[in-house]
Amino acid sequence: MNAVRTISGKTFVWKNGAFTDTAYTGKEKILGVKYMSDAWFAVAAKDKSVAKALKLGENVIIVTKKGRAIIVAPDGIEDIKDDELAKWLG
Repeated sequence: MNAVRTISGKTFVWKNGAFTDTAYTGKEKILGVKYMSDAWFAVAAKDKSVAKALKLGENVIIVTKKGRAIIVAPDGIEDIKDDELAKWLG
């Protein structure tokens, strides 16, 4: 497997079992989203560049705007309202 991927100008590295945005510092507020859930599809529908990154798989960490990141993980949320989602997409 290629450990580095570039998507929509963002670089992702395979680290600790997830494709991780190199902009991720671990200090961001996190929105955990379950893979292929309604919330996952809502994120994909709202932001095309994030949607491309979501295609990396079941475990992805994406910095979406300053101080915010979306983590795709098995224990993430399954539903999200549009007004809440807007806080996470930049």
